[in-house]
Amino acid sequence: MFSQVFELCCHENSNEVHYDDLINFIELVAELEGGEDAVDPVAAQIAACRIMGTYNETTHQHHSPTKGINEEEFIKKLAEFVFFVKL
Repeated sequence: MFSQVFELCCHENSNEVHYDDLINFIELVAELEGGEDAVDPVAAQIAACRIMGTYNETTHQHHSPTKGINEEEFIKKLAEFVFFVKL
């Protein structure tokens, strides 16, 4: 399943997922599940940062990464995020 998410977030002919693409995907899923009012841009940014590994758990600050992550790294981090969310 995570490979399919990677493919959906990836640009054509790209081997990386970028921060903005991941935010767009998260917001799209939120809108499909709960309607336009369900989209929370800040929550989408934080989720994307957690997945991409740029969220600081100590200070609760996040910054947008400038480089993308490859499929292997994306799948690993997405699995960790899903586990974290289920706790």
